[in-house]
Amino acid sequence: MTTGDLDEGKHSLKEREGTADQNIHSVLKSDTTDDQVKMTIKNWLLVKDLDAAIWTGLSYSKKTNNSRPTLDYVISHLKELDYEKRKVAEEYIRKAPKQIDTIYRRRIEIELGWSPVE
Repeated sequence: MTTGDLDEGKHSLKEREGTADQNIHSVLKSDTTDDQVKMTIKNWLLVKDLDAAIWTGLSYSKKTNNSRPTLDYVISHLKELDYEKRKVAEEYIRKAPKQIDTIYRRRIEIELGWSPVE
């Protein structure tokens, strides 16, 4: 985010994702928390010397039996999208900040060539 205001950043992410307030999560590096996800992100903030993080926290869908999809499933799903949906998915993935370095993203880059854009 290009803003220094956490609430503004959360609102911007909510609008971009087209989701509800309850799906937008955040943590400050100064926060105290017992939440495992927030602790992991907080540690990342400390390593990267960042003040805060915001993210969209969505649950898994019925398509994946409400569990984390496999890499093969994600690649197969993206390849099977019709042209318009595939273009939207590609734009979304490529515009995600390049700091979002996950095993999914690395595999998508290899299989589909969808590298990050500035």
